[in-house]
Amino acid sequence: MEKLKGPPWSLMKQTSGCGIANFNRYANEEFGTLAVFDREAVAQLRIHQPGINFQLKPQQRSFSFAVSSFRDQKPSALWNVFFNQTAPHMEAFLKKINWTPVPDPDTFRKIAGEIRKNLADLRKEGGDTAEFETELKGLEKKFTEKPDFSVLEALRLLRSNLAKKQLDLL
Repeated sequence: MEKLKGPPWSLMKQTSGCGIANFNRYANEEFGTLAVFDREAVAQLRIHQPGINFQLKPQQRSFSFAVSSFRDQKPSALWNVFFNQTAPHMEAFLKKINWTPVPDPDTFRKIAGEIRKNLADLRKEGGDTAEFETELKGLEKKFTEKPDFSVLEALRLLRSNLAKKQLDLL
């Protein structure tokens, strides 16, 4: 990683290992930011106004975090609850989230089935279906190789375009 440029950064001390409480005791002590992050992904944490820099471990390409704020409260009243209860619970919650979901294959099959039915109806009405059929086959191949939400969205767009074509023939 490149060395940070600009003013020197100062390490932020934390008590829970996965939480940060950031506030400016000289400007507005009763307002600040709270953050919880996946500590197993972070090599180093640096804070410098106005931001926080998370330096990830070399093998990490991403990490999860949650940000909140407090207002009209003294930070000292928040520390115990935030660092000992809230931050560990939020870290566990973040780890449970599937950050790389895949679309449901049944949804894809259902929409593809609707398109096939509409293509059959369009053929009966004398409409040209070749372009739609080619696109459907291509999308099915892509989805089989790698299920992805962009392919599912393209399938939905194909269904919409086919419906417009059918309406034009009315």
